[in-house]
Amino acid sequence: MKILLAKPCRHGGYTLTEMLIVIAIGAILTGLAVSAFPNLSKNNHMIGDVNTLVGHVNLARSETIKRNLPTALCQTDDSQAATPDCDGIAANWANGWLVFVDDNGNQTFDAGEFLITRGSPSGSIDIVVSHGEIGFANDGFLATGSTLFNLCDDRGINHGRQMSLSITGRPEISKTFVANTDCTDTSP
Repeated sequence: MKILLAKPCRHGGYTLTEMLIVIAIGAILTGLAVSAFPNLSKNNHMIGDVNTLVGHVNLARSETIKRNLPTALCQTDDSQAATPDCDGIAANWANGWLVFVDDNGNQTFDAGEFLITRGSPSGSIDIVVSHGEIGFANDGFLATGSTLFNLCDDRGINHGRQMSLSITGRPEISKTFVANTDCTDTSP
């Protein structure tokens, strides 16, 4: 007769110390993720607003070349008004802007001129521009000279973006601002 001996049973699982360490690491990682979320959301809004503005600048430039007519962008107090106009604060585009065919080349949206599109920032972002209006000549070059756009939210220029338009009309985005500029002053 053969006697079967029971093999010792091996218990599996985690000790209390191991569980507490895993919970502590999880709590630390969750705390880091939650604290970074507001900045992530604000950064996404900033990037979206920059992309919208760049898109409208590129649209104005391409419409100029396509139509062989000058186009312009100007700030407005209410971009969604039934009859919008360019009577906004001279350098602050925070309430929106208009893109239009500028038949007479004065960079002001006049009666009878064709409104191409309108835009505005999605949130509370200040957009300060070195020129109140931006005009494109028939060849796609800037009629108003090179221009700086400073885009900032409540975190200031450390988290803002700067868009520079060279005389050729091509926008360039930077996280670094030109010396002596912020969201209240664009003079270099």
